[in-house]
Amino acid sequence: GRSSMAVLAETSGGLAEGIARLLFYRMTGKEADRQVFKKLRLSGSFRETVLKTPGKDIRIGVVDGLKGLDKLNLLISEGNRFDLVEVMTCPGGCIHGAGLPFISSKDDIRNRAKVIYQAFESEAIRLPCKSPSMLNLTGKLISENPETAGREMFTTHYEKRNVLL
Repeated sequence: GRSSMAVLAETSGGLAEGIARLLFYRMTGKEADRQVFKKLRLSGSFRETVLKTPGKDIRIGVVDGLKGLDKLNLLISEGNRFDLVEVMTCPGGCIHGAGLPFISSKDDIRNRAKVIYQAFESEAIRLPCKSPSMLNLTGKLISENPETAGREMFTTHYEKRNVLL
């Protein structure tokens, strides 16, 4: 029992879709219809959509290849705000990233993405919060570590560091 949500991260817009699907489920108790994410699955250097949830509309932006940063910056300078932004430097996402055979055809990139979406749709368990193995693992961790049980176990902390990259 694993979930297929992780496979979405291979495509541009997939990580944002996965996060939004989980958020929608947590807020409504229902899985979001895939039509909600149709705009995120399109091509183009910048895409956006709005996920309508009870009490809040969540605006999502996807930068597909660094050319989309110009569009994002323009929208932000015009006063637009996003709740979630995903940036993939490889056009199309990891399916067109380093370590994979180079392809120049946009149709080939779309076909690679299509295989990812088919894999996602074919799994019985799409959300990690519905995965029996994940639920068993987290249940075991919480029962064996009651002093850190709860939210602290699954969150992290970041510190700003002054380093040159």
